[in-house]
Amino acid sequence: MFMDSIISDSNSIFKFLKQLDLDLFLSKPQFNHVNQFLNLMIQENYQGKISAVKHCHRTSFGRFLTDSPWDEEAISHQIQTYVLSCIYQRSYQTQQPIYVMVDDTTCVKTKPSSRATHPIQGCSWHFSHLHHQHVYGHQFVALMLQCEDLILPYQIIPYEKEKQSKIELVRRALMELPKPPYKGYVLADSWYTCEALLQTAKQVGFHYLGAIKTNRIILPKGYRPNGIQLKQFAKTLSLHDLDLVTVGSERYYTYLYKGRIRGGHVVQIILSSPNGSFGRKSFTLFYES
Repeated sequence: MFMDSIISDSNSIFKFLKQLDLDLFLSKPQFNHVNQFLNLMIQENYQGKISAVKHCHRTSFGRFLTDSPWDEEAISHQIQTYVLSCIYQRSYQTQQPIYVMVDDTTCVKTKPSSRATHPIQGCSWHFSHLHHQHVYGHQFVALMLQCEDLILPYQIIPYEKEKQSKIELVRRALMELPKPPYKGYVLADSWYTCEALLQTAKQVGFHYLGAIKTNRIILPKGYRPNGIQLKQFAKTLSLHDLDLVTVGSERYYTYLYKGRIRGGHVVQIILSSPNGSFGRKSFTLFYES
């Protein structure tokens, strides 16, 4: 019943695409293809196959995807402008911070290029933390924007390692963001925590909040000028140096480091570990002060 009410209200997607002025960048047949395809994608039984498209012959839809000329950059700009407008307007109204969430994902293919009859453009080998091994497919870097309970996709960028790094992709995307009206934070895992993104986040008015690798060099008193790795520094701490905090039903020992890291940044780093395993299963949370 719920799905029927969504599918029958196909005008909602049509009106939204009109609101974005996408009909200025797409021909009437192209606009119809996009509208119909989006309505198909929200169906519960959709499995991502082009053969499921029923509003026209699948060869017509295939030609639209592969050969039909349309300005992808202009359409992406329209969507990003709309997302920025929604998120920043919410921040103005609520005076709450804006969060920029950065991560990547891999769309795994069943056959590598060496076995495929027609290799797929842009596919490559990528290390998957989910599969704990290298997999073959497309990898995408995604940026999501959030303010309070409003979360919207901002950019989904195909990653091709031969052209530029993920760090460069994210750096360029951050440079396009307006300064947040109140506070703003970039959220990322340890893979993205580096000098370039720290500098870029600061430049556009955002704080950086994310995981940090345990081999990062910090410069506490007594260890200057060479510094010490976080994992080695953790071994020098005793229980008297730690705070025991409760999160839900779990308890953690934490230590807050305030000072410089190699590179000159003044930061705050929280070393945290489940109760009873500090120094053995420690992980870290890093953010710029």
